[in-house]
Amino acid sequence: PTASAGDGSDKAVTIQLLRGNGGGDMRRRRLTLHEEADVVLPSEPRYSRRVVVDCTLDPTEDDVPYVLMPCTFEPGQQSAFTLVVRSDANDDDGQPAFSFEPVRPRDDWISKSVGGAWADVSGGGGSPGSEGFLTNPAFALHVKTRGRFFVFVDQTGLEGGAPADMAYPEVGVALTLGDGSTTMPAEPHHAPAEARDGVAFECVLEAAGLPYQVLPYLADPAAALANHPRLGYRLSVYSDVAFELADPTDDKCKPDCTYDCKDCPMFDVYERLHRLEKGLDRHMKYLASLQF
Repeated sequence: PTASAGDGSDKAVTIQLLRGNGGGDMRRRRLTLHEEADVVLPSEPRYSRRVVVDCTLDPTEDDVPYVLMPCTFEPGQQSAFTLVVRSDANDDDGQPAFSFEPVRPRDDWISKSVGGAWADVSGGGGSPGSEGFLTNPAFALHVKTRGRFFVFVDQTGLEGGAPADMAYPEVGVALTLGDGSTTMPAEPHHAPAEARDGVAFECVLEAAGLPYQVLPYLADPAAALANHPRLGYRLSVYSDVAFELADPTDDKCKPDCTYDCKDCPMFDVYERLHRLEKGLDRHMKYLASLQF
């Protein structure tokens, strides 16, 4: 049932049932959909404390699992949830004829996500090829090993009614190699601007000395901010290899940094030293308690 305003359901939530990956990606979440049949059970997002869906499933083939994915319509929202699966599929011994387990971080894609508000950059500088394109938000993608990458940009802070009735600004995202001060190459990895909640592309990137630059952009910044003053974006990158994603212009360490800030590059080093020191203290206390 649709929740009322007093139910505390401030998030539009849904459950999507998808066909999973095959081969080496079998234990990873599904990132992109290539055909309509990849969505086994579509479900529109609703402002509700409970979403219930039912369906009949065929046995999985070639060990390709189904992927059940609860999610919110608005990117970046977080909330505790309970997921329950009930089925009448039992074997001859009365045991469930299916298995159900989470996609574990150790098996899943490596992912990182950053976000921001378009108002902070006056809407950005427009599409690739425009004079101000490189004034769009730019994020440094450090790649040390050749791998597959999936780049997504979702829109946040949209003004409007229900998600199905949303009027979307045109948003796109491009990737190039450089330090943010050079012109775009003729054929960058690119998801052209579309009037939708988000866009994405996938590519293979080689290890590079310079970081790649990922730039989300609005096709018409002025019109987008006029209609959606709180418009923001969330950039998410997934890969099968380790990588780093950061704002190259954001120096978060203060001049009087005491290395207790997680944004400091020395934070991990000092945390390890602190753990070693605590372990040594425990060992010394144990030795002091022994009777010789």
